[in-house]
Amino acid sequence: WGGYTPTYPYEVAWSPDGTQLALLVRRCTWQEGVIKDCGSSIERFSIPITVEEPAVFPYPQPLPRAILTYEYGRPCGLTWSPDGAFIAFRSSCGFVMSGVFNEVFMLDVAQSTIQQVTYLTNPAPLIDTIPLNYMNSYDFAWSADNQLLAGIVRALGIAVIDPVTFSAGSFAYPHPFVTPMSISTSVAREWARNPVDGMLAYRAEATQLNAENGLYDANRQTKIATYQTGTLTEIAAGTPGCDYRWSPDGAYLMYRTVAATTTPGIACSMSNTFVLYQSASSSFSTYAVDDYVWPAGWVVLPGSPQS
Repeated sequence: WGGYTPTYPYEVAWSPDGTQLALLVRRCTWQEGVIKDCGSSIERFSIPITVEEPAVFPYPQPLPRAILTYEYGRPCGLTWSPDGAFIAFRSSCGFVMSGVFNEVFMLDVAQSTIQQVTYLTNPAPLIDTIPLNYMNSYDFAWSADNQLLAGIVRALGIAVIDPVTFSAGSFAYPHPFVTPMSISTSVAREWARNPVDGMLAYRAEATQLNAENGLYDANRQTKIATYQTGTLTEIAAGTPGCDYRWSPDGAYLMYRTVAATTTPGIACSMSNTFVLYQSASSSFSTYAVDDYVWPAGWVVLPGSPQS
């Protein structure tokens, strides 16, 4: 990427089979020496790179591999489906106000077409016309059977929420028809899919309105569950956490703890406790340390089990 300053990549994501690389690229044009008309594109490369992929929906001029126009805002969070057929992402990103403008979109990799999945704001996705007081938030992930799952909170208002507009829960979005199916009344956060059997770990939050119509989480738990054809089935529940990390062999899940109840948006604070979940026994073990702990990780050592 040795081009001029207004063009630069800012996020990458490998396809599950490692044969394709998706990039988010910021593109702007020069007008009389001034950077103007900025937009973003999702660009896809086959590995090894031999030719440039065709352009679809270029902005602001025909550019190789561009498949997203400025009207979607600045996208982020590229997430491939397990079969490599779709990429989910959210837009717009980079705003200082949490949740404002955010919607989920789905890119059909073969067709290079984009479909809007969520409609939490109205109108959407034209970001310059959306009110600034939506407190929408969500976390999304793909199930092992290639359905998009999302935990969603929708609310109009900042400090005080309009109760009529409030809703919270978790949903599945089958494709190509993305009419949402309710799968839980709790809001699923920080989904993590087991790399071997597709089992899901997530933080379940009972997001509600308090007496002053402010958002709060009445309860939090870590949930281990399976998902298939519209049904989320709980296997185990434990101490709430964040930064869920499955081991490469799928035998263990490590995460750090968070408070059971708190104001939404500050759940993943510093902790002095790790939790280890063992798939074989569906059991949780707690490990305290003398200092704050940060996200855990796994490495594969030659000739030894994962650790």
